[in-house]
Amino acid sequence: MRVAFVCFVLLFVGCTITRTNNVSTGLFDNDSETMLEKYKMIIPYQTSATGLKEIGFDVNAKNVKQIPGAEAIKLIFGSNVFQGAVDSPEDIDKLLAELNQYNLIIFPHKDVNSYEDRFYFSRKETHEEGILINVFIVLKNNQVVYCAKDIERIDRH
Repeated sequence: MRVAFVCFVLLFVGCTITRTNNVSTGLFDNDSETMLEKYKMIIPYQTSATGLKEIGFDVNAKNVKQIPGAEAIKLIFGSNVFQGAVDSPEDIDKLLAELNQYNLIIFPHKDVNSYEDRFYFSRKETHEEGILINVFIVLKNNQVVYCAKDIERIDRH
């Protein structure tokens, strides 16, 4: 009787584990399509930091990364970007003054579901589906000078 009960439970409960992995900012009601539509409204050299907030991109929202100055440039162009950039100690002050005007802001959105077999005979089946978005905005003196988006639509088996 116990074996029949266990088989009944396994048959009707399901044999798949579902895991949801979300990273959200709370902006745009966590809707990726709305985020991408609002992204189109950002115009470099015309949109200001306050304009970003009016569009809906609040830099103070949760999970938003703000990377200042030299670290932002290093993240964009790689760790070797400053090799040979300075010839004298006076150049360091000029370079730092210029770099401190920049700020990189990253707005993430991740909504990925993983489905994994709980019980399997010969091999474990896994499936992932969802979307991963990062919106990158570079500000110089609170003015948008560059924006880009990285979109990955996930459907892996």
